[in-house]
Amino acid sequence: MNREELKLGKIDGMDLKELAKEFGTPLYIYSKKQLEENVLAYQKGFLDPYERTRVAFASKAFSCKALYQLMAQRGIGLDVVSGGEIFTAKQAKIPMETLEFNGNNKEKWEIELALEEGIGLFIVDSLEELYFLEKIAKEKGKVAKILFRLKPNVETDTHAHMSTGHSRSKFGISRKDFLKAWEFSQKSKEMEFRGIHIHVGSQLKENTSVLAGLKNIFSLLEEGGEKVLSSIKEINLGGGLGISYVEGEKSISVEEFYKEPMKQIEEFFQKHKKIRPWISIEPGRSLVGEAGITLYEVGTIKEEESQTFMAVNGGMSDNLRVALYGAKYEALAVNKSGEEKTVQIVGKCCETGDVLIQKAKLPEMERGDLLVILATGAYHYSMANNYNKNPIPPVICVEDGKAEIWVKGQTMEELIQREQ
Repeated sequence: MNREELKLGKIDGMDLKELAKEFGTPLYIYSKKQLEENVLAYQKGFLDPYERTRVAFASKAFSCKALYQLMAQRGIGLDVVSGGEIFTAKQAKIPMETLEFNGNNKEKWEIELALEEGIGLFIVDSLEELYFLEKIAKEKGKVAKILFRLKPNVETDTHAHMSTGHSRSKFGISRKDFLKAWEFSQKSKEMEFRGIHIHVGSQLKENTSVLAGLKNIFSLLEEGGEKVLSSIKEINLGGGLGISYVEGEKSISVEEFYKEPMKQIEEFFQKHKKIRPWISIEPGRSLVGEAGITLYEVGTIKEEESQTFMAVNGGMSDNLRVALYGAKYEALAVNKSGEEKTVQIVGKCCETGDVLIQKAKLPEMERGDLLVILATGAYHYSMANNYNKNPIPPVICVEDGKAEIWVKGQTMEELIQREQ
């Protein structure tokens, strides 16, 4: 995202003040140009260099019909984790065979929906789920294509809430249960075993933990012997590639992140005289995070004990990640310049923890000014909530001087429409 353009009150040819007038604030804004560039990075860095590869967007990062359609048009599948995301994909007319169904506790109705719609893959998370899935598939007269999500048993240098590959994680089948699960799948008429899935965590700045996880998985496959190795048609490496939230923050390119893992996978299967299986990945944040911003209006500004508090007309109801993860963000003043001072940007929710940025450097601001927070394209609309009866903001996408509504803003009437 072009910081200088945003400071001047523009985004992809659109005037931020005019967008605020038309759609109100808070406002989630996506750059179509940036989304396209992010998809292209995966095309050039992963899909083009390697045969038998595919990408599925981890749609929990930002789930809406318009984005699903954009991804599908560019050959990107969908990683879904709920019946609601499957339903959204169906309403968006996404080919169901391009979906993979992840998650650690798939409900009966969700599995039934997925089987009926003919989704491409089930990512099986436990032995219990495997037995449950077979039972429902048998009742429905369906065959489920499956990958086993395995615990790679590695620690990851990320926030504890975003680390998923360690042995204590709620996700995945343990090493000791893998062969039992595999043998069951081979005997079942309702199961078509395709391979394995690992995911070590998210907001990764290097591939060290992925490589460590692969080493453990290679060992496990070798323990399984020739029959297990021969049955592997696909390996899913999960997602997790990090982004830059603040200026100067380190990130890693798609090409650099996957180069060594792909090399090691190729060498492993060559060593065992087998053709390397399909390799799939599930990026989320890195496809949408930096393509989105949030536009706020400044409200109350006050100084207390040498600290300046600057409140905006949003907060943890539209950006839960700060309270949830201690996430760091960068703010830019729109059409304001001058000597900068340090302020704490806080939200309007009735919680002391509703702080968006602890120490932001901004020029002198006043009520009614506009403020942009960068890199809010992932896990913001997805986690938006109605705390304090705040309505969920609209989502728009801008391209070449035009704005398209992707999600309408919630009205006051809609806030209470389900109440009796």
